[in-house]
Amino acid sequence: MKSTAPTPRVRRLEVRRRILAAAAEQFAERGIHATRLEDVAAAAGFTRGAVYSNFAGKDDLVAAVIADRVEGMTGKGLALTLGAGAGLPALVASYLASQVKADTTGHRLALETLLYAARDDELRERLLGSRKILRAAVADWLREYARQSGAELPLPPDVLAMTLIALVNGIASEYLADPSPAPLDALAQAIVHLVPSPP
Repeated sequence: MKSTAPTPRVRRLEVRRRILAAAAEQFAERGIHATRLEDVAAAAGFTRGAVYSNFAGKDDLVAAVIADRVEGMTGKGLALTLGAGAGLPALVASYLASQVKADTTGHRLALETLLYAARDDELRERLLGSRKILRAAVADWLREYARQSGAELPLPPDVLAMTLIALVNGIASEYLADPSPAPLDALAQAIVHLVPSPP
């Protein structure tokens, strides 16, 4: 009879996943400067040694948290079907508005990391790599949408990608300050205008 016990590799991946999730929550709630690696370890259910066996230190953990979130966004958020035709801009607008409403922890984390990295050139460069990956993924999605639908984008795909990301981030900040439908409505209207429907 085969054993169903997880392999050491699977266990290590699970430990890393739990540490990343705990770090994202702790950084968002406490602030990166105020969060100790012991706090992250305790929240994940491990000792500090488990954190250091996976990450070189706090800056490495911060960079890994952001890279993990970007991987999740490009894997899920950009999976919206391109075959939705004329209804796609509204679908994108609805999806993004729902994400802004649901992921306030992610928005606090984004603001925290932006301020934290602004004071550390080396970390800022590392985080820029993740931002470039997200911009490129959104630009590729827009390029493919325009190709399949025949829609004429109002800006070059890379410029429009950065504009959309900045718009979502800005509206997310507004929603943190004003958790009402107004910021979400504004986001939905702006997306429909920036992502044109097929001719």
